[in-house]
Amino acid sequence: MLHKLKGFCNIDLQDDIVNMMLKGADNLILSAQCQPHNNRRAMTMPLLRHFGHKLSTSNWDPITRQCFWTAGLVAFFGTVRMGELLSPTESQADPTSTLTWEDIYHRKEDDSFLIHLKIPKTAPKQGEFVDLFKFKKFGCCPVAALKNHKKKQMELGKARPKDPVFSLPGGQLMTTNSFNAGLKVLMADICDFKVRTSYNRHCTS
Repeated sequence: MLHKLKGFCNIDLQDDIVNMMLKGADNLILSAQCQPHNNRRAMTMPLLRHFGHKLSTSNWDPITRQCFWTAGLVAFFGTVRMGELLSPTESQADPTSTLTWEDIYHRKEDDSFLIHLKIPKTAPKQGEFVDLFKFKKFGCCPVAALKNHKKKQMELGKARPKDPVFSLPGGQLMTTNSFNAGLKVLMADICDFKVRTSYNRHCTS
């Protein structure tokens, strides 16, 4: 119609270029309609610090606080998903995916950690390796947290090579659901959990 109004009455509307333009317009409309709405909030350093503050002032027992704090720091600084670290259920670990102490190597020469993720998102057969280095600001050092966590786990007799890294005092294992439940309690003063919230850069809660 526009072509005819402009006087181009002999335009070939079956032209390949015209058809490609029309198809492209249709695709743009379809893409706009199907665009996912990402309402996830990313964990940032200010939120991480608030998380740590709320943990330290909670009435949770010290081992539970350390377990949550260490899991949060490892996920944040390692940019890994909670499911790559935690157990699928509170009663039983999955040896093919749950992080155990034998999956963590302490490099004493620079006081860093090398963590073996057995089933990461990219899913290579050999897994992936994540480095954790010291972070000396804001009391958010993942290396210090992991060392303190291992010490507390040893007090429970749960830091053997095959033991899951994130074990709670009552004997239950930390899962993604239990971590997120604790996160919601601790962060309820500043986070609206009617909106889906991510713990770290790409770990969903």
